[in-house]
Amino acid sequence: AGVDIPTVRLEVEDQGQTIIRINPRDCDIPANGVAIPLGAKEALSAIDDAFKR
Repeated sequence: AGVDIPTVRLEVEDQGQTIIRINPRDCDIPANGVAIPLGAKEALSAIDDAFKR
């Protein structure tokens, strides 16, 4: 859901839904979203660790 293949991102934005974007390079998102500027494995591991606390 990035800038190269924006189909999913654009659909979510068009519906006004909140988007969580995990991307170390292209993490610009609309105001109602959450940007996580990490790689997928690192980000998902950090999210998992946060839930375990």
